[in-house]
Amino acid sequence: MMSEKQQTSIEMHNEKGHHYDDDHLDHHELDINDEHHEEEVEEEEEYTGRFPFYHNNKAAFNHALTFAICTGLFIPAAILHKEGNLLVLSLLYAAIVWWLILQHLPVGSVSGPISYVWNGGAHLIEMMPPLVVKIIGYGIPPLALVLTAALRADDMHGTRAQRLISCLGLVVLLAITVACSKKRSAISWKIVWTGIFMQYILGLLIIRWTVGYEIFQFIAEQAVSFLGYASEGREFIFGPNSFTFQNQVIPFSGSFAISVLPAIILFAAVIQCLYYYNIVQSVVAGMAKVVIHIIDISGVECVAACAAPFVGMSEASMLVGPFVSEMTEAELHQVLTSGFATISGSVFLGLLTFDADATALLTCCMMSVPCAIVISKIRFPEEE
Repeated sequence: MMSEKQQTSIEMHNEKGHHYDDDHLDHHELDINDEHHEEEVEEEEEYTGRFPFYHNNKAAFNHALTFAICTGLFIPAAILHKEGNLLVLSLLYAAIVWWLILQHLPVGSVSGPISYVWNGGAHLIEMMPPLVVKIIGYGIPPLALVLTAALRADDMHGTRAQRLISCLGLVVLLAITVACSKKRSAISWKIVWTGIFMQYILGLLIIRWTVGYEIFQFIAEQAVSFLGYASEGREFIFGPNSFTFQNQVIPFSGSFAISVLPAIILFAAVIQCLYYYNIVQSVVAGMAKVVIHIIDISGVECVAACAAPFVGMSEASMLVGPFVSEMTEAELHQVLTSGFATISGSVFLGLLTFDADATALLTCCMMSVPCAIVISKIRFPEEE
């Protein structure tokens, strides 16, 4: 006859599908007890000092406080400036509130619908014949340019003939670049047309769309206000409007060293502070993530292209300095092209001292990012 120990072992084998003896059971019970003990220790280690409820829900309290402060600032601003333009302020407030809401929502509640729509559109494209996809993809950008130039009536921005001349100039520049290409058979026309279309969309968003224009105009106004801080520092040292040199009164507007260099020095100092707090890197990384999903280029090229309008070619190159030894010749060419295609923030402020249009300069800097990518990928296509 079997002992009770053997019967227990067989019953456990039949019920669980595994064979356990008493030794294994003892070890199993010890493991369970250890786990319970660890959970009890974790529960005991919870914060028990002053304001424990706040300490255990710190993130929610901080987000609620941020929402209260932003709302408390936004409502008086909207009341006191009813006749002013509150578009940019409203968009900023909406972005902050949306970010706070996202911190307390499951990721799937936001990404799920976006993925459903995106995957549905991608599935429809996959069902199309490759020839149709190429015709649509390569045909939309030039068709949009031609239709915009030919169908729009004459307005304050230019005549129909001037727009057609601009389209012809674009074609000529692309033809010259293709003729000078290192290897024409290696040109990725997908990148070229995507970059042209991206530049076209940026132009529409910034110049033609009222919301986009007001946003960039607001940024340009802040740049002009920032320039005023440099002017106040200059006046504190040299005087209000001019300085005397060799018994001659020289106005500040006629001296590059006095009117421009203080703004450049101030901007360089602010940029270094933003570098220290990792703000510049975060902004550039965010822009690069958008560009790399639209245009099929490497992350190093995206970072350099997006950083150039803010910090210039030298600083943009230093951002990707650790990867220079592993970069291909085409990527190095792209980094240099992006730097030469735009101006840095310090030069931007310097041009503002000569009464340049801040909105136009800012628009050119942003539109130069895809333009530089297109020209570089035609002139020096990727072969490695």
